[in-house]
Amino acid sequence: MGYCTVTMNKLKNISPSLIHRENNNGIPLSDGPLEHVSLPYASLIPLVPTFRDQTNGLWLYRGNCLEALDAVIEKYPEGCFDMIFADPPYFLSNGGVTCHSGRMVKVDKGDWDRSKGAEENHNFNLAWLERCQKALRPNGTIWVTGTHHVIFSVGYAMQQLGYKILNDIAWEKPNPPPNLSCRYFTHSIETVIWAAKNEKSKHKFNYQTMREQAGGKQMKTVWRIYPPLNGEKTLGKHPTQKPVSLVERCIVASTDEGDLVLDPFMGAGTTGVACIQTKRRFVGIELDKQHVKLASQRIANHAHAQGLIASIQTNGDSAAKRYKSSIRKWLVQNNYTDVAELIDEVTAKWARQGKKTRRNWWEVLAGDKKGNRRIIEGKEFPVLGVARIRQGLPKAKGALCRNNDETPPNTLEHLRWNHHEAREKK
Repeated sequence: MGYCTVTMNKLKNISPSLIHRENNNGIPLSDGPLEHVSLPYASLIPLVPTFRDQTNGLWLYRGNCLEALDAVIEKYPEGCFDMIFADPPYFLSNGGVTCHSGRMVKVDKGDWDRSKGAEENHNFNLAWLERCQKALRPNGTIWVTGTHHVIFSVGYAMQQLGYKILNDIAWEKPNPPPNLSCRYFTHSIETVIWAAKNEKSKHKFNYQTMREQAGGKQMKTVWRIYPPLNGEKTLGKHPTQKPVSLVERCIVASTDEGDLVLDPFMGAGTTGVACIQTKRRFVGIELDKQHVKLASQRIANHAHAQGLIASIQTNGDSAAKRYKSSIRKWLVQNNYTDVAELIDEVTAKWARQGKKTRRNWWEVLAGDKKGNRRIIEGKEFPVLGVARIRQGLPKAKGALCRNNDETPPNTLEHLRWNHHEAREKK
């Protein structure tokens, strides 16, 4: 993994101009799959590359996804994407109310989320789904998320276009906001439709990996995953942001390392983050300028962090290699992706500053003896019940425990890592 040459000061003042990494010779790198793609003169908005990283295979663009996909289809008539993850507008910002942080608030996510009527909404879904279908490789698949406001239109449009629907996933949110009117059941799920390009597609499904993640049993179509918490929103918020763990599961289930993934409604860049963590290549398209800025900054941060993790010198020591990935792997697999992101941000900051600081993150996540949260580089880290058990500390009120049966990771690896570091210092 390489390091991003862009400083965070530049990222904070991001403009439509290109942000990119350069290779060791200082030669600007390729735009990737959309290189030399040109849009018609009358396009709504130019397709502007805003971030690229050839080392990790990451390309972000500001533009209209319909126009961009038309250009992609013209350049790649047989398709070029192995998978598409799409989180389209839900068309639910129509004057309703919901509960946020214990307060009644209006459901107003932006002009892009306002309904134009059932027929126009469906025509839009047909338009982008048709283009995505053509942009997929012959055996590629697409994942689309949505609430009841849009998902039935998406499913019908898929049938009209000849997709092969493989599964409908119920994403259950363990902590949904209450229904304030008390005249409906509490909305606690979103639907994720998984579909292949057409009936002839021989789609990829990593069955054994999914079985392992389900504890040795076949994974079912009800996924209980927490929404993104503060750790995934430290750089800014997107009103319909998805948890990294949800997108990661979709990616790992249907692609291999090195495959190319598209998100035509990139938003805060969650799909890009998931691709970095699973070693897939990524193309993201987003129309909103502020969301592009947020996604570029977030993805650059994660590219830095991934480079830091890869750069730790293990000198062939197997215990050190296991230790490098043990905490991140455990956090992600146990629905603590937001906590893993906090660690990534801090380690990325240290890498940019040239620091070789290392921390026992299990100790940080255990809090102090009284169960108070620790603050590292201005970031407040939650207290995890499993971390306190691992560190031999008593239970603390308010400690997080998101799974019914959380088993502490083996402390032997940590002891071996200490021994490895001691040998290096001699």
